[in-house]
Amino acid sequence: MKKIYFLVAALALTTVSCEDFLNTEPIDTVFADQFFTDEAGLTKGLAGVYDALNNQSSDCYYQDMLWEWTDVTTDESVYVSSTISGVRGNNFNTADAVVGKLWNTLYMGIDRANQVIANINKPVMDETKRQEILGEALFLRGYYHFLLVEHFRNIPLKLTATTGPDDVYIAQSAPADTYAQIIKDMTDAESKVYESTAPELGGSSGRITKTAIQGILARVYLTMAGVPNNDPTAYAEALKWATKVKNSGQHALNTTFDASLNTPAVTLVPATGANINVLAFTNNAYAQTFINMCQNKYNIKESMWEVDFKGNNTDGKVEFGRVGSTIGISMQNLAFQNSIGFCYGTSAGIARLWEAYKPGDLRRDWAMSPFTFTAVTLKGDKDVSMVQTPYATTNHYRYIGKWRRLYEAGVKDKNNTSINWPILRYSDVLLMLAEAENKVNGPTAIAYDAVNQVRRRAFGLNINVASAVSDLPAGLSKDNFQLAIEQERTLELCFEGFRRLDLIRWGKYVSTMKSVGAEIRNNTQNTGYKVYAAGAENAADKYTLFPIPLREMGVNTKLVQNELWK
Repeated sequence: MKKIYFLVAALALTTVSCEDFLNTEPIDTVFADQFFTDEAGLTKGLAGVYDALNNQSSDCYYQDMLWEWTDVTTDESVYVSSTISGVRGNNFNTADAVVGKLWNTLYMGIDRANQVIANINKPVMDETKRQEILGEALFLRGYYHFLLVEHFRNIPLKLTATTGPDDVYIAQSAPADTYAQIIKDMTDAESKVYESTAPELGGSSGRITKTAIQGILARVYLTMAGVPNNDPTAYAEALKWATKVKNSGQHALNTTFDASLNTPAVTLVPATGANINVLAFTNNAYAQTFINMCQNKYNIKESMWEVDFKGNNTDGKVEFGRVGSTIGISMQNLAFQNSIGFCYGTSAGIARLWEAYKPGDLRRDWAMSPFTFTAVTLKGDKDVSMVQTPYATTNHYRYIGKWRRLYEAGVKDKNNTSINWPILRYSDVLLMLAEAENKVNGPTAIAYDAVNQVRRRAFGLNINVASAVSDLPAGLSKDNFQLAIEQERTLELCFEGFRRLDLIRWGKYVSTMKSVGAEIRNNTQNTGYKVYAAGAENAADKYTLFPIPLREMGVNTKLVQNELWK
């Protein structure tokens, strides 16, 4: 048998559950036929496949793509910098480091998945556990291909493990063929993996489950239905998979909040004369969803799949991330204190988003912080006061407040956090269901109920009781219902990395960006934000797609550059 080298980055992914899986030890370079000899070897190999999501050196969800997915200029946010460059500002090229790193990271994850799949039958082990590991590896291979085709479109489809240098010379597949393989991998996996309630998962959202796969399949099909794939038959499939999640009975919107978690470990003092109570913005179920992520608490009913981060670079654990450190309420006017953490505040929500929230919508002042921090007073190791100042009522550009380090568990590092990142929430599934149902059958009661559940939670109401305060108007046309869904997705899912891709699949990215640029440029109240208009003004068709990285073009001579980048 030919020996293959395989570097397993089998690092711990969380501290909450699934101890045998998640407490794996790092392994040096070994021969694959020596490594995959038992269940423990396969499990560590699977941990290495997941590692592509949060690996610090390759930066997928860890830092670079977290920045680009949240800081990129949309009708939600702008990158707060006088220098507008890179993906963030629609000003990048084939040599862009972040674009290249995304490509490399995802293919690294694919190759690790292929290694597990190729060696899946080697160990003598429990067959149910073997199939479960195979299912997770198949799904992750499909998911990494999905992220690639979504961003680069024309990509090599890699279904075998790398055994030598010649294995990198792969031609690009037609997008339709890539999507067909993604669907095959994910549907094959769906019958093999754990249910979300399986005791083996211990209540964790860090590993993929049957219903999470169903939700991601709904996302894949909605992407196929839209621009540039333009396959309207995919809406029916999106509806089928989203309905499976709903009918499973395993998921529901979080409708409660925990006052014991909603009190940060510091004293928050309003600036002199400021009539603001920071804790008033935490006592709702929407806020609780994100406080849970900061506290390393799972709610598998609401948060169906998360990127798990662990440690903060001060405790010997190296699976930390930057959630809440790069995006969040800026603390750049404060000295770092490990009791309160630090945030660079690299991006801000824009006025268009703030003004889209209706009076009484509790999501606004959680997603877009109503205050900034101006000072800190230390009165002992754990007795800290922070002075916070409300924004002027005319300033509707506000720092992102979804992940607030005041609620982060444990001692804090300046740059690194253990706060998890949501990939799939149940509210997203409900909105996908409503969109697909409307496309297939019109604005039916099913579509209305799905979106109105999300809206009722947003207003702090019973999600199962109709309310004129929250519900969409009855009798909307099919087109107007679609517009309402598009609006609701930004109100509910803002800053979670979906908006740019949503606007692209709706065929509205460039036109929306041009209108945002003009709006920021012409704003007479918040003139300091005019410089940030450039990212929106730069928008062009070519920036709806990433180029094949220049370095990859040099290595793999079979690659052909995307049409928009030639």
